[in-house]
Amino acid sequence: MEEQRFIRHVPRVLAALFLVSCGDQTTLVEEQPTPPRHLVVISIDTLRADRLGSYGYTRNTSPNLDRLAEKSRVYRAVTSTAPSTAASHMSMLTGVYPPVHGVHNVALGPNQRDQSEATQIAVAPTSLPTLAETLHKEGFVTAAFTDSGYLTEDFQFDRGFDVFKSQPEDIKQKVNRALGWLDQADPEQPTFLFFHTYQVHTPYAPPVAFDQFSNPDYDGPVRQRVEEIRNAKSGGGLRHAKKFLPSAHKTTADDREYLSDLYDAEILYTDTHLERLLSALQEPPWAGNTAILVTSDHGEAFFEHGSLGHGSLFDTDLHVPFILYIPGEEPVVIETPASGVDTTPTVLDLLGLPSSYLCDGQSLLGPTETGRPLFSFQKKPGMWGIAARQNQNKIIRQRNPESWDQFDLSTDPGEQTMLTAEDPASKNLIRFAEQTLETQLEVGAALRESSETDSSTLSEDTIQRLIELGYVR
Repeated sequence: MEEQRFIRHVPRVLAALFLVSCGDQTTLVEEQPTPPRHLVVISIDTLRADRLGSYGYTRNTSPNLDRLAEKSRVYRAVTSTAPSTAASHMSMLTGVYPPVHGVHNVALGPNQRDQSEATQIAVAPTSLPTLAETLHKEGFVTAAFTDSGYLTEDFQFDRGFDVFKSQPEDIKQKVNRALGWLDQADPEQPTFLFFHTYQVHTPYAPPVAFDQFSNPDYDGPVRQRVEEIRNAKSGGGLRHAKKFLPSAHKTTADDREYLSDLYDAEILYTDTHLERLLSALQEPPWAGNTAILVTSDHGEAFFEHGSLGHGSLFDTDLHVPFILYIPGEEPVVIETPASGVDTTPTVLDLLGLPSSYLCDGQSLLGPTETGRPLFSFQKKPGMWGIAARQNQNKIIRQRNPESWDQFDLSTDPGEQTMLTAEDPASKNLIRFAEQTLETQLEVGAALRESSETDSSTLSEDTIQRLIELGYVR
């Protein structure tokens, strides 16, 4: 009976070759005859949901995002598809899980940078349309402003955008850039704006005026590093991210608390400048016609499970915000678990656009399906890490291919009590996750066979940006 119940939840990618339509839904269109004309997606890289007031945080880190949330749909249990930037963002923008689109963060050592094979990276198959490509074909003017790193032309995140500017810069400059583009845009033309910032990512070195949460008496090594970044003539930002986080097990509790406090300050700084963008979008000529989605690709860990940064399959790294403002709609809080892979089908549904679309996600605008298994993937040397969640049951494989751990999120939301995944439901979920991965890899391979290209070469500029971010040695 358990296995029969699981069959009903097989992801749509299992029927990929039949071009499943996930955008052709009418749940909202029937209630709202005139869909929003414009769409703005704001991705705050490395932002964990539980550090926002609208998700229950007690610190005042996000007053402006919280005000937006008060008039929006707030999805409180959204899981990222991967604890990494490239894989998660491509899932957001295609509607498929990482094993299908094949885009991942790179692992490149110092002796490999000049090797042509080592600098070849997988890109999403051209037969798999991105959200921007779909909207562009529907007559939307499309623009993206990203903070570089992984969201570059090398990884083909520029597909479908009329304007694509990938430039690492402070959130203040990034908002200025987006506002400048909006000032020149024609509000009579349907518009899609994608805005991405690494401001919350390491290094956590917010302006002093925003450093409101840290202990002023802390005088450890992290403070020294932060002061060096603030005083650097070249300015702060991603170029100082490399080696910013110390080795987790060499830190003290005070070090980790200080890092966490600085992270909160970066959220406050980001929130303050995003207010200018949010205000502009809710004033003429954009007011009343612009839907806004605020989300993230993954979270950040502060030693809850013995690590700093991101890359694990625990919820510290996977639980992300999903705040969807729809003009004229009453606010609502949705507790049903959902996924970042639902982003594309949801916004296509919102815009009332029909689309034959290969996807794993579903629109979140109508009644959301309970009991739907949700997946997160982490590509490792020799294996795939997998997290699978069904309702409040979560299983993780991240140490080795034969080892699965279980967590009961209803009683252990912090995932501190590791179970052995021996109960029948968890065993079935394990089998389902393994079968899903196998099928998705097959579908991804088939898509790449039918594509014009399935790889790209990292440019020297992108390699340098990834070195600065600490992803490439």
